[in-house]
Amino acid sequence: MIRSILVLGVSALALSACGSGGGGGGGNSDVKKACASIMSDPEPAGELAENDVSVDGFCDCLTGQLAEMPDADAERMRTTMIAVAPGFEEGRSGQEIYSELREKGQADDATPADVEAYENMDDLGEFLEDVIDGMASNGGACPAA
Repeated sequence: MIRSILVLGVSALALSACGSGGGGGGGNSDVKKACASIMSDPEPAGELAENDVSVDGFCDCLTGQLAEMPDADAERMRTTMIAVAPGFEEGRSGQEIYSELREKGQADDATPADVEAYENMDDLGEFLEDVIDGMASNGGACPAA
C-alpha cells in the first residue's frame, strides 16, 4: 500500500526544475527537505506513525541509505525527490502529482526531463518503501546500509 502512495507521491514536476549536488552537504539538506515534504502526505505519514518512526528519523536514515548507493542511482533518487517536493508543499495529493507527471511523461511533446521523472517514479517509490520497511523491521531504527 505504501509503495503505491509513494509512487504517486514521487511523480510530480519536471526534473528540469531541480538539481542536487552529489554527496555534498547542501545536497543532503535539499534531500532532507524534499523527504519531509513527501512524507507529509497522509498515507506515508500514517505508516511512519504506525511504526513509531519520526519524519526526521526517516529522512536521516534515507540520506544515509542514499550515501551507500551507487552514485548514479543515488543522484536519480535525489533529483526525483527534489523535483516532486514542491507539489506536496503546495498541498497537492500524491494522486494529483502522479496524474500530472504521467500525462507529461507520456505526451508526444514530453521533454527528456518529463520522461525521466516519469520513468524514475517507480524506483523512487520502491526505495522509499524499502527504507520504511527496513526501519519498521528494526524497531524504528535505521538499519545498517
